[in-house]
Amino acid sequence: MNAEDQPSSVISAKLGNAEKPFFVRLTGGCGFMSRSDGEESIKVLLDTLTGFNGVLLYGGTRVYEPSSSSLSEFSVFPTILEVPPMLRKINRGMMSFGIIPRLTNVEFDADLGLIISKNDENGFLTVIHPNQDICLVLQRDVDRGFPGDKYWDIEWRFCLEVVKSFLENRNNSGTVLISYNGGVSTGKEIEAWANNNWPVILFENSGRVTTEFCRNTEWLAAHPSVFVAKSSEDAREQLTLLGGLS
Repeated sequence: MNAEDQPSSVISAKLGNAEKPFFVRLTGGCGFMSRSDGEESIKVLLDTLTGFNGVLLYGGTRVYEPSSSSLSEFSVFPTILEVPPMLRKINRGMMSFGIIPRLTNVEFDADLGLIISKNDENGFLTVIHPNQDICLVLQRDVDRGFPGDKYWDIEWRFCLEVVKSFLENRNNSGTVLISYNGGVSTGKEIEAWANNNWPVILFENSGRVTTEFCRNTEWLAAHPSVFVAKSSEDAREQLTLLGGLS
């Protein structure tokens, strides 16, 4: 779909099958995280969101790393992108919704699926995650994707519009941005949500830009909708207060 002319209301209208009229947008880092960092992020976010039965909006991809012994063999690299599919198996009323801007020509691999990005430096591959309820690929037209420098910004900006439309057209609905780690684009998304006075949960010890915001006391004081979570228990308590968990 072309993100520049398709109304986000069309997308939000398709999300009425979720048990709970609540949107969680999951954002944050995958790059620059070690395997142990990724495994920890999955554990923390699974603990936080178990029992959530609304719409979980995320990047919709999976990352593979090449084997140390063979560049033709790959294994799943643990990132926060694995959280929604895992949650979907235990949160029966939840819907997972992946937003994926097309960066390069999509290639099909019989074992890995649809490859949307390759990292020539480390050999990592990014594919469309096979396990999600809805997957939306954004591109300019059938032949062109988006320039690389705008790749991640396209994702979060479109997610912002979908959430805005959802809130405007659903009675008694709610939302929250949950951020774990992340870089420049994650920082822009956090700013945008906070400036809209929408709820934000930041994991203090997750690293990089999310931790930077957590330690900026002046910024936090100016954005009262932002909550700093020191643990998954903190985040669950806040999510419950917001109406995202029963």
